[in-house]
Amino acid sequence: MSKAGGIRSAFDDDDSESEELFASFAPQPATERPPADKKDKAEKAVERVAETSGFRKRAKIKKGTMRRSQFYQTGRNTQIAMKGRSEDKERIAALCNKHEWVQGQLLQYALDALEEKLDDPSSPFWSDRSFEGVD
Repeated sequence: MSKAGGIRSAFDDDDSESEELFASFAPQPATERPPADKKDKAEKAVERVAETSGFRKRAKIKKGTMRRSQFYQTGRNTQIAMKGRSEDKERIAALCNKHEWVQGQLLQYALDALEEKLDDPSSPFWSDRSFEGVD
């Protein structure tokens, strides 16, 4: 049963307590739920109050009824995390707000513009830019 001090070992010979404990964990029969079509009194009362106060149920949007303009399908599904200056972050937000772009569009347009400038080294763009010390 138990040894001195009240500590019980798993190797004790007396299994009557453990059998009672294991019997208490026997599976219980499943309880049946009431059918879903029968609403209880509380739900009916809520519906009556909603109807008398003029609350209208929200109509569910049927699948396939959304217009193309209601959501973006850009193909941009990769997150790009980078460190930058706070003023650059503000410039990005300002440009996106001004032109109603998402940040992925801004990055795409900026990369396209930079590639154009890199292709033309004689452009005046490079005369006032110093890239020394930039890392």
